[in-house]
Amino acid sequence: MPSASTFRDTAMAYIGVANSALIPTNASTAMLQALNRALQQIFANEQKDKISLQVRGPTAITLGAVTNGSQAITFSGFQSWMAGCTVLISGDALANQFELTGATVSLNAPYQGTTATNVTATVWQDVLNLSTEAKAVYPPAMLNNQYYVEPLDSRAAQQGQRTIYLDEFTTTPKTARRPETFILEDNLPYLQTPTTRITFDSLPDTAYMFSFDAELAAPRVTSLSADTRTYFMPGNEDESILFPWALGEFMSWPQFLDDPNIRQSVSTQAAAARARWTSRTKGFTHTAVDVQNW
Repeated sequence: MPSASTFRDTAMAYIGVANSALIPTNASTAMLQALNRALQQIFANEQKDKISLQVRGPTAITLGAVTNGSQAITFSGFQSWMAGCTVLISGDALANQFELTGATVSLNAPYQGTTATNVTATVWQDVLNLSTEAKAVYPPAMLNNQYYVEPLDSRAAQQGQRTIYLDEFTTTPKTARRPETFILEDNLPYLQTPTTRITFDSLPDTAYMFSFDAELAAPRVTSLSADTRTYFMPGNEDESILFPWALGEFMSWPQFLDDPNIRQSVSTQAAAARARWTSRTKGFTHTAVDVQNW
């Protein structure tokens, strides 16, 4: 049976409801939020995996139309991986980037060339848009399992390390070469869904495979009734860990039963679930033996 709906059926008894169809909408929302809070707390620093991504080499494209002084373009060949990537457009000496707002593609900066149609351009995949929500990246991060790429903590740090200052007013733009540094940054476009992306210090000169270890966001439930996952916890321990933990979070709901014995029982079980989770050994634990006093 799906785990999310099982938690719903468990939790509804604590608000005096015997049929899931009769759960008030606001109470159902509170259950969902409690379950997600528990998952976020449980997997705060636990969800890790190795991620390997394709880095494409320079890609030739044709823009249907560009307009001098405008960010608006016509581009029927846009692909999702191009969002945020550097594009060099014929007729414009300045590098630009693709922006994606909903289904509308535009340029980050106004086009500086002459208004034209069927304009050639080159896209460089210096940005990797992550489909999995990575919260942190751990070294070693490598290209083709051979070349190390150093993680930096900010755009300023990357700019300072990447740029060769020609004089106090001029810097060198991104050049085509093998990336040497990257940053993991939140992509927070205005009124759009936040995402996470990796930005390289340079324009990848050819295709690479980029791999790294990442800390991922916790699993998220968007519907108590439609989620089909049968369990969330390692070892199928949803009933021992996730459910009592989430029920403890749900206890703050105003219509939760007032019986002090029940509330104390829920608190005790939630504390036991936290202790069970944090005390895991994940395998053999070495025990030292005092051989001198044996």
